[in-house]
Amino acid sequence: MLDTRPLGGPLTTAEHRTARAHAQAHTFYRTDCPTRCESADRRAAHLLITPRTFLAAARIDPSLDTIAALLHVTRPVVDAYVRSLPVEDWLRMLALVGGEPS
Repeated sequence: MLDTRPLGGPLTTAEHRTARAHAQAHTFYRTDCPTRCESADRRAAHLLITPRTFLAAARIDPSLDTIAALLHVTRPVVDAYVRSLPVEDWLRMLALVGGEPS
């Protein structure tokens, strides 16, 4: 597993957690990148984010960038989590944090 960025420097905590969960997901699917990376992203998102933690972060600030920072994950993990939710669940979460569907 990578512990540094391709262009140098150590990974942030969020990047390290995300890379580790993504690798675990590939192990689960018995694949390697780039095979089933979208599935690995989705599984990693659900390993790292629960509805409870997502809502707790969204109540502090509903910005997806802030949610990612609060949960110590990368923004693409949050995006994968949101994309994986059924529309009804996403609308329910928006209502719980006082958001409006856009």
